[in-house]
Amino acid sequence: MRRFALLGGVLGFVLGANAAFVNLQGLAGYLILILVSGWFLFRHKKLHFFIGFLALGLAFSFIKIGDPFLYGARTGMVIFARQDYFIFQSGLSRYYVYSKGHGYELGDILKIDGLAEELSFSSYESRFDFGDYLLRRGVRAELDIDQVEEIFLTPFRLVDKMYRFKANFSDTTGALLLSLLFGIKDYDAAIIARGDAIGCLYFLSASGLYYGIFLKGLEKLTGIFSIKYSKRVALVIGALYLPLALSKPSILRVYLVYLFTYLDKKRHKDAREKAAIVLLLFNPYYAMSQSFISGFLISYVLSLGSGYIHSRKRNRKYIGILFLYLFLLPSFSSGSEIHLFSPLYSALLVPMFLPFAALGAISFLTFPFTALLNGYGSVLDNVINILDRLDTSVPFVDLSNYTVFYYLAIFALMYLFEIGFLKYLRTYSFGLSGCLLLLLVPVSQPISGEVAFIDVGQGDSILVRNGTHSMLVDTGGSLSFDMAEEVLIPYLRKKKVYFLEYLVITHGDFDHDGAKDSLLENFKVGALLTSHQQFPIRLGNMEISSLNEGGFGDGNEDSLVLRFDLGGTVYLLTGDAGIKAEAKILDKGLEVDCDILKLGHHGSDTSSSLSFLKAASPREAVISCGEGNRYGHPHESVLHRCQSLGISIRRTDEEGTIEYRHYGLSYLGLLDFLLPIRQEEALISN
Repeated sequence: MRRFALLGGVLGFVLGANAAFVNLQGLAGYLILILVSGWFLFRHKKLHFFIGFLALGLAFSFIKIGDPFLYGARTGMVIFARQDYFIFQSGLSRYYVYSKGHGYELGDILKIDGLAEELSFSSYESRFDFGDYLLRRGVRAELDIDQVEEIFLTPFRLVDKMYRFKANFSDTTGALLLSLLFGIKDYDAAIIARGDAIGCLYFLSASGLYYGIFLKGLEKLTGIFSIKYSKRVALVIGALYLPLALSKPSILRVYLVYLFTYLDKKRHKDAREKAAIVLLLFNPYYAMSQSFISGFLISYVLSLGSGYIHSRKRNRKYIGILFLYLFLLPSFSSGSEIHLFSPLYSALLVPMFLPFAALGAISFLTFPFTALLNGYGSVLDNVINILDRLDTSVPFVDLSNYTVFYYLAIFALMYLFEIGFLKYLRTYSFGLSGCLLLLLVPVSQPISGEVAFIDVGQGDSILVRNGTHSMLVDTGGSLSFDMAEEVLIPYLRKKKVYFLEYLVITHGDFDHDGAKDSLLENFKVGALLTSHQQFPIRLGNMEISSLNEGGFGDGNEDSLVLRFDLGGTVYLLTGDAGIKAEAKILDKGLEVDCDILKLGHHGSDTSSSLSFLKAASPREAVISCGEGNRYGHPHESVLHRCQSLGISIRRTDEEGTIEYRHYGLSYLGLLDFLLPIRQEEALISN
């Protein structure tokens, strides 16, 4: 029972607090897990010391010590470095420092003069959030360098050696070596992008899995000559890699567990707890690391199910793989789709990449095996290319939104295994599978509707769904990545929208139609609407009208202005329409009163005149803009106008995606839900 108490504590404090940190909506799951943890701790009081360390680590992670947002000189150490930036610690404050080709490395001691400001990174719906990544590392400010004094530089320049080593190989082999040996992923490299596309990026990167196999391999190899010293030799040789892995808690965890198991064979079951304590003391911010959490919990889940696995000798390997896959399912389902052949790919890739990584490590420590590794890398690239072509994915629920509850359910499953309540397992397993299916199937769609102002940075994109009928107004756009593939399509899948009846483009500015072509190419769309003459339209039983006839000869002023009533709430979407278009709409006496108003032109003072705001009299106004955008949106004058009229302001740069949901729509599109193919065919044929 002791390990159940431990797992309960880990789940309650680490996983729960992680969910609360990421999203306050996870607070309910956090409280539930605290209650579960409390019950186990009440039964097993000896674990208080371990839970105390976890709680201390988490508390430290949340505490904001001092005010780092000041101008002045700071002396500290580089604690993490990449080619274009490094993380600098001065006292208890950590700073992000952007410096292209800086040349600094872990352990360098610097005195930096400069201005420290709050982190300001653009975030996008469904896309990797670099600002959140830094916060999880304890970084709350970015430091703009005026002057740097180098107090001490470490003599062994690892980062420089890494990139000089990479330069000996082809682009494909170099990218693989950087990822597998040092955990540095170049997403511009085709092989890394394809590995990510098929859901196998974990197996193309430095991980605790490869490192654990490496240590075991060393032990067996040296055991041929001396069984007595095999573990000791493996520990000494394995320690040589640790300076390269200080930012990889999964690798540090594997080494520490191996070390504590060797030092105290009688209490080897406590090795995981000791490793967790050491890691949290070394860096309390590991408590916010997904790698830290998943690494320990995978180990616990497998150990909890070990009794059942070992009792089934014939199928032991397959059941173990099934348990592991079940645990990793939230990772495999990221992006609201699941790759059906991921387990098969994993079984194929691990034995292929492990020798490549081992040869690369030996080459790094000795001299470049250029021809050998380039040839090997070419073979691996061809394998990944074939797998990418064969890859089959299906829409699936993004379990990252339900992480706390999912792992609580898995813990309960393992608990039933351990205590021998096998007669309940089938019922419980069917119930768990049923819950997953309910999350997958859009059961609430026929009786609900929503309007979502998607966070696309500096731009507009709005999903309107009425029951099973959906349309998208604008697509946003980005010059640095594909907004459709990386933001819009993952979001639509997450909302269980697999077909758009209409794609409406309010006008031709890039921040409104920049992802149009990619979306039309990669997603099912019934009709493209770009002009006032194509309105009114019907979305289910809802009519959508266009108020702006245009004719100004200006892209913004000619922008479509859409009005509709969804579930008793009236929405007015003004695109980038300016004050001239607003005045013309008012002069024609058209209805503009609404409950929710999307302010024109991202809150610019060229839109949202006082007379138009008074006529619309919305309850709330939404501004879609990018954080720290160079246009100064929204303008202070517009915010003051709204404030003077008592209009609440909501902004995507502050909240992310803003969603309004409506339930109990009565028309009902249940027949459309049951016959979606006919619905699509009818629209396309028209």
